[in-house]
Amino acid sequence: MESAAPRHLRLVTLNVSDLFGEGKLTPKGKQPKPADELDGVAATLREADGDVVALQEVQAREVLDASLMPRLGEGAYPYRAVLSTDPRGIHNTAILSKYPIANPEALPGVTIPTGPTRGVGAAEVQVPGYPFRFYDVHFKADPYYAKPSTPEQQQAARDARMSEAHAVKDRLAAFPSQHYAVAGDMNATPDRPEIGYLLHGEGPKLQDPLEGRTGPETWSHPVTEGRYDYILVDGDAKVTGARVLKGSGTDHGAVVVDLELPGH
Repeated sequence: MESAAPRHLRLVTLNVSDLFGEGKLTPKGKQPKPADELDGVAATLREADGDVVALQEVQAREVLDASLMPRLGEGAYPYRAVLSTDPRGIHNTAILSKYPIANPEALPGVTIPTGPTRGVGAAEVQVPGYPFRFYDVHFKADPYYAKPSTPEQQQAARDARMSEAHAVKDRLAAFPSQHYAVAGDMNATPDRPEIGYLLHGEGPKLQDPLEGRTGPETWSHPVTEGRYDYILVDGDAKVTGARVLKGSGTDHGAVVVDLELPGH
């Protein structure tokens, strides 16, 4: 018997900040994520209560399953995948879902003068009556950790983000008959050209449910008082709510978007 098509769908994205494992799994020069930070991330995800969740900065599936999933409760998100998008193997992306997922893909990043980009991950989420491709991205950050950084390095980061935006649009165009959503840490404020290209450039149409809203309630990265995290949805999607949920255990807030699905 097929499951009934749901009326609503909630999407969530959260950069969990350095979800590294313990012992041999700990990357060189890094530390495992402390228990109190894991508790904070889990509390945010439980409060967000997404049907489909995009995570960034997840090292590996075994780290996700051992450290974060037990904190979300028994049976939470039975369908999940970690997508190997980071050439270093430490800041990969992950998709958690209450619905089956299929055909995961990882388009690995490349190395530029300021370090590696982190690629694009995606999977098909098999929501009854509304199957869609969910893209999980983590665009290149400005070289604010490099002291000092050069204009060339700054431009290289901007160019990398625009290339990543083009890669996303190219993948959307490759599946013209499917619904879609793009979620993740794009490391760019809404006024940046790469965000403008995603929303208004040629190719498949995307909408930003938080577009036009400003102020602290939209800051997904409170440290820099800006919004760097997005859920961009199909241009035809019906959005019923959107917010940024502040939490702890990471320097990012969670973006939460609610959709009303067709046929209701």
